[in-house]
Amino acid sequence: ADIGTAAVAVALIFQFGAAFILVLLSTPILDRLQQWFPPSAAEVLSQEKYLHERAADSPETALILIEKEQYRLLERLPMYIDYVRDHAPGTEKYDPDAYHAAFQQIASRISETLSKISGHGLNQATSDQLIRFTKLEEQLITLEDIVHQLTSQLLKGHDNPRAGVLGNNIMESLDFMVMAAIDAFGSQEPGEIDTLEMLTQDRSAMMTKIRHHYFESEQDLSTDDRNFVLDITILFENAVHTLGRCGSLLRTS
Repeated sequence: ADIGTAAVAVALIFQFGAAFILVLLSTPILDRLQQWFPPSAAEVLSQEKYLHERAADSPETALILIEKEQYRLLERLPMYIDYVRDHAPGTEKYDPDAYHAAFQQIASRISETLSKISGHGLNQATSDQLIRFTKLEEQLITLEDIVHQLTSQLLKGHDNPRAGVLGNNIMESLDFMVMAAIDAFGSQEPGEIDTLEMLTQDRSAMMTKIRHHYFESEQDLSTDDRNFVLDITILFENAVHTLGRCGSLLRTS
């Protein structure tokens, strides 16, 4: 053939032939890349289940999706505590740091969606819902940070066994309250919200009494253990207050 026809044939072979070969090899190449460079735990956990890029285009629908995403994040909090109970190799549980990193990414996307929704012309009912979900998101961010701090403290270990026992008791109490919040959030029933509000009554006086009694009875506590007891009791107080505010917001739904 003439040179022009040969050049066109060579170009077509390289253009379409290479593409055809890549299509055939794409699946095994991707599988091998996933084996060599698997996604991190935070990357796996940071995928939204309900939100999507165009969610804010429909404010009413977006708020429903945000509520589902918030509920999903709330349901994860007991998993932080479950890891502290048993994080032996082979349990296939994610550690609190991975959950925390994923939470921050999803919470950021929720906040972005809430901000986009506010740019629409909203009626009174939708505007009230937007305000409620924005306030609830703030409380969930605070609560998640508290749970992450508390579980991280407990994973460090302590010289005094009684300090660890106190930490575990506080952790189990918080777990029970978080489960009550999950029930209230999921059902939206007045009875469940009443239970949450009853459990989250002010515990400041009780925690102060526990701290004083503990410090007086454990004279040999190290500085680290004293700081640990102080930190976890303060974190527990803050968690109770935050859960109480969540209950108040659920009641206004």
